[in-house]
Amino acid sequence: MSPWHLLCPTFAGIALIVAVQSKMAGNAISFLTVAAVSFLTVAAVLSGLIPSPLATSTLAAAVLAFSAAPTVGAAILLLETSFVGTLQQLSAQALFFVGLESTAPALLAILCIAALKPRIAIQAMIGGTFVLVIGFAAHRLGGSPQLQMALSALPACGLGAWAATKKRHSLGGALPIGIAVALIVVSWLWTPPRSGNEVFVFTPTADETSEASFFRNYERALNFAGIAAKQVTTPEKIPPHATVLLPWLTVPSRTEIGREANELLGQLARTRKWTVILFGEHNNLGGSSERIREITGKSLLRNDLTVPPGNTDDSGPLRVLDFFDWPQASILNRGASVAAGSLWDKVLISGDGWWAERDIDEWLWVGDYVWQRGDRTGRLPLAVASDTGDARWVVVGDNSFVLNNQIYSDPRALLRVLEMATLWPAFLRDILLSLLAIAACGVSHLLAAQRLAAGFALMPASLAVVAAVYTLATRPIHWQDTYIGQAGFDQSNFNVTFADYPELFETGRVLRLDSPMSGRVNLPTGDVLLFGLVDSEADIGEAKLDGCRRLGALTSSEGPLLMDAQVCRVQGSAKVLMGTPTGAAAIATANKNQRIFVILDRAFLAQNAPVANIEWLKKELRAWREQPLPQ
Repeated sequence: MSPWHLLCPTFAGIALIVAVQSKMAGNAISFLTVAAVSFLTVAAVLSGLIPSPLATSTLAAAVLAFSAAPTVGAAILLLETSFVGTLQQLSAQALFFVGLESTAPALLAILCIAALKPRIAIQAMIGGTFVLVIGFAAHRLGGSPQLQMALSALPACGLGAWAATKKRHSLGGALPIGIAVALIVVSWLWTPPRSGNEVFVFTPTADETSEASFFRNYERALNFAGIAAKQVTTPEKIPPHATVLLPWLTVPSRTEIGREANELLGQLARTRKWTVILFGEHNNLGGSSERIREITGKSLLRNDLTVPPGNTDDSGPLRVLDFFDWPQASILNRGASVAAGSLWDKVLISGDGWWAERDIDEWLWVGDYVWQRGDRTGRLPLAVASDTGDARWVVVGDNSFVLNNQIYSDPRALLRVLEMATLWPAFLRDILLSLLAIAACGVSHLLAAQRLAAGFALMPASLAVVAAVYTLATRPIHWQDTYIGQAGFDQSNFNVTFADYPELFETGRVLRLDSPMSGRVNLPTGDVLLFGLVDSEADIGEAKLDGCRRLGALTSSEGPLLMDAQVCRVQGSAKVLMGTPTGAAAIATANKNQRIFVILDRAFLAQNAPVANIEWLKKELRAWREQPLPQ
């Protein structure tokens, strides 16, 4: 996790505890309550339940409410709204031409402080000048993207802290806060939230291309993720008000009459009121950026290559217009950055400290992933929503996490994009932040400030509880059965095999266990295909496994290559499928109204497993399914 995403809410929580202690000295209950709330909030950020910026802003607003400067806290809250996020991106796009795009968030924060407290306008101008000077120096000296953002933010942080202590609370800051809230509300008139409808996937017919394997059996992959989607090969088959996924835009899609579907897609999206989610690629790969421009009529995807901090495969912490945090292990990385075209667009996902390498007009160039002066940096936009008439375009700069094998590995990122495409999470978040900001402006004495501060502090803690419940309740069952924390590129992951052979899930529930089994193993109802190891002894169905020993990698006499296996002695009612009764690596057993197939190998269907393994398993499963159910 990037350090500031944890440090910022931690410092805000500590500051809140100190503020409570100074204002309510001797009240042990209040102190312990606030300390527990702050700890819970930081733990929720660390656990990936709630976004760090949202937690930090609400804790900071609570601190400022206790310090009788709640209007500054209100400004901090409004900085997290969708309208301000879009304004930051438009400012960064203009500042990019002079190499100062990383200063946009700090400059906007100083502008908000000056609007709240016009009497310190001169100090705000000086602070803005310092931001530009520091940003220019850091850029010229080749400072890293993270360092540029951090140094540029220092004058804004200092000015905000000084402004909060200069004058006690009054209603003088209510007018700019009210104007800001009005603008936020008005911005939603152009991009109102809409409900999620039936999902359709439109993919090209290009089986001969190298990318085709990543979109094979795609409808089944989406069904695995809990998405009831239908895959079509012509856009005319998609009904009105649908949500349309375009995950593969690097090859041309052609309509039934043989011409490219770009123009037709755009026309149908407007007339049938679709929500279209388009996934791009880096450096206009395969003409993806041009294709998106032809479909949408807008330049929403840039011709560059995004790189996350540390050039990692996973996205890490991101800024999202949602109450819940982005799944940080998702494979959103080296795609292209997006662009906001107007104040009414919504930047759904952005990354702090990311950078985007420029295209050099060389088709073989795929970047060197090394930051250098001239690359775009700052708060880099990675997904944007923009409406044109009755059509909604949601452009995501990278399609890595929507490849079929990555959906089998972890579909949470795709599920989140589908939710955010409705704009309901962003809208409700804006409403809540605006209401808190308005409440802050109405505080006029310390008692009310303490009550408001308590409300601010409790909000992220409450969201953490809701996020935990929501996360557990919405996890797709098939993915939950097979997920053991492995990344999509982990050689031991089964995701590539699942993508190539989705019929495995027709056998019943497929379970992978990370921890070894022991004692009585409780299984879900229905037939079960189980991959795991045994600790000491385990009772599975009518079989008892004990006397286990590890084998590692070994070719079995039955043909398959055991990748990371063990063998156990089998007692009870079971058929040994691989090995002997005194040392079995695979068995078939049963329970009442349930057939159970057990393979004592956690990597039997790994990415580097031979084809012989899956062929043997398919043959045995066919024979297994032909057996009558035990009564």
